[in-house]
Amino acid sequence: MSYGYCTVDGTGDCLPRLTGVEVAIALSAVARADCFDDTPPPEVPVFSFDDDDDWPLCVALTDSDRAWFAFRSSDPTRIPYTKLSDNSPWIIDPEECRLLLTAVNDVITGRQTRTVDRWVIERLAARGLEGDAVGGEIERCLQALADIASAGEGAGGFWSY
Repeated sequence: MSYGYCTVDGTGDCLPRLTGVEVAIALSAVARADCFDDTPPPEVPVFSFDDDDDWPLCVALTDSDRAWFAFRSSDPTRIPYTKLSDNSPWIIDPEECRLLLTAVNDVITGRQTRTVDRWVIERLAARGLEGDAVGGEIERCLQALADIASAGEGAGGFWSY
C-alpha cells in the first residue's frame, strides 16, 4: 500500500510519496504528541468516486463534498487519526497541517519524545535496517511528513490518499 499527497490548490503535485509502512513509522514516532484523536469519518459519503473520472482530486467539489472530505475533530487542537492512517481520500486542512507540522517538528527537534514501538523495529529489520540506520529511517519518514504538512499549510491543505 502506498500513500499519495497533493495540495488542495493543485500547486504541490510532487509532494513526497510514502508507503503505508513509512506513514506508520512517522505517525508512531509522534504518537505521544497528543494531536490525534479517534473521531470517525462521517458515515454516509456524499461523494461517489466509483470510476477514475469521479476521483475527487480530479473534479471541482461542492462545498458539501469538500466539508465531507475535510471532516474535523470536535476538538480543534486534534486531527482525526483516520485521515492519515487509511488510504481513502481525505483533506488535511491548513489548520490541521499546522498541528501536524508542529507535532512532527517537536519530535525532530527533540522537544517531544520520539516513540519507537516493536512493530516499527520489526518492519525496519525486515528491510535490513538496524542500529543507527533505524533512527535515520525514522528521521527520513518524519521529515517527509513535515514537508508534506508544510506544503499543505500554505496551499489550502493537502489530500491524503
